[in-house]
Amino acid sequence: MINKYTLQFIDNAIEQKYQEYQLQMKRKPILQKVIMMTFLIIIAKLIALMINFSLKDVYSTIGYLVVNMVFILILKFQPHLIRWILIVINYGVLIFYYEPDEGKTQYKHQLSSALIVSYQFIVMNTGEFIDTLVQVISFYAFYLAYFIEYQPDYSVSLTLATFLLSFLLIITFYENASAERSKFKLTIIENKWDEILQNMIVEPCVIFNYNYLKSSFILKKSIDFIYTIESTVELKQFLRNSIVNQSQKTNLENFIYKKVQQLNKDNIQIWNQKLTIVYLKKVHNIYYSILSDISPIILIKVKPFKFSKNESELEDKYQYKYKILIKSILNQFKLISQKQFPNLNTIFKISMYHYLHEKIEKQIISFIKISKILNQLQLIYPQKQITIENQQKRSTIFGHKNLLYLVLMEVFEIMLSKQIHIRIINSESSTKLFIYGILIERAQEKLTSRLFYYQSNLEALEITNQYVSLVLKYKLQSFN
Repeated sequence: MINKYTLQFIDNAIEQKYQEYQLQMKRKPILQKVIMMTFLIIIAKLIALMINFSLKDVYSTIGYLVVNMVFILILKFQPHLIRWILIVINYGVLIFYYEPDEGKTQYKHQLSSALIVSYQFIVMNTGEFIDTLVQVISFYAFYLAYFIEYQPDYSVSLTLATFLLSFLLIITFYENASAERSKFKLTIIENKWDEILQNMIVEPCVIFNYNYLKSSFILKKSIDFIYTIESTVELKQFLRNSIVNQSQKTNLENFIYKKVQQLNKDNIQIWNQKLTIVYLKKVHNIYYSILSDISPIILIKVKPFKFSKNESELEDKYQYKYKILIKSILNQFKLISQKQFPNLNTIFKISMYHYLHEKIEKQIISFIKISKILNQLQLIYPQKQITIENQQKRSTIFGHKNLLYLVLMEVFEIMLSKQIHIRIINSESSTKLFIYGILIERAQEKLTSRLFYYQSNLEALEITNQYVSLVLKYKLQSFN
């Protein structure tokens, strides 16, 4: 969270990281440029002294040299003071404003004024908003006072224009500082997301992202993939030589690029989609997921082979460990439910989605408590308000729990509305669920395509712009 007045992060750790980022990326470079510029001024003054000796120039040259040495020492030994040194420099340059404005130096004075103001804006851009606020107010108050002193017959409109311009500058600096801090926070979250995602995935796969600035795919990590991919170059070779559409000769790189562009417009995710490719004259079934973000992350994995009895036991152990991992993440979300971590939430959704898909082939019919499922889905979708009719809160469905989880996740993911209401209609041989929410035409088409995979377990499916109705093939009982 950011304080809306001072634009400082409430979390001190994040604020400290941001200050370090500002120091390395902005303040140090600007002070280095100031030092270089001062050295050039010293050289110019020394040349002028050789041509025309002046005691005044000797003193000013020595002064520049001493100040420059102080800047160098601060840059090397006390870099945390650079923020305050730049502010002092900004006020120090106002001394040049007091040069006499005689007729022969009028144009020189005007040029000096323009350079001083330009330099002040450059330095203010490297500081914090609160620093900029104080400087803008004090600088324009100084300029206005200076103008009134030398121009007693000033106009009121010019004073008003000064106040309005100062206000506009403050608003502009506020918006820029706010945007920069928000961008920094997103960068931290994205880096954490990448780290967690790479550490969570243990099955054979390749993870890479799409860089919009470079318009290129960049390798993040390869985990026991079927082919050796240890660099971005090898990744690109694999993507370009993998054929998706034999008739049109579409390679995997172009296919994923088009998907990334489509997802960027629709602002949705792709989870575990099956795709057949031909690479090195071999046919492979792969599954790909695309996580849409500032820099979309793409995950490609290979469909696992069927295991023997011993290998199946190992797989069951793996599933157990994977389930424990999901429960651990769920517990963490319960602890931090008052905070917003959208990227971590996305990771949890994807992990749950993959886990349920791996278990769906081993479906076990059991009693399913509707309220328990909805409470768990509320943790996955904290931004949505999920409600069910009061008399049906204790209802229990007899059927495949994993399948119901997946169907509800598909619907909740596509629905645009923040409020979702569920109504259940019972019959002897089936259960009908009405899920009320907003669906635009494109979303309806997308949901129809997504639910096609589950239609063998549904007696009926209806999708409108206001609700989705599902008829399950299992009997519902109510317990009082």
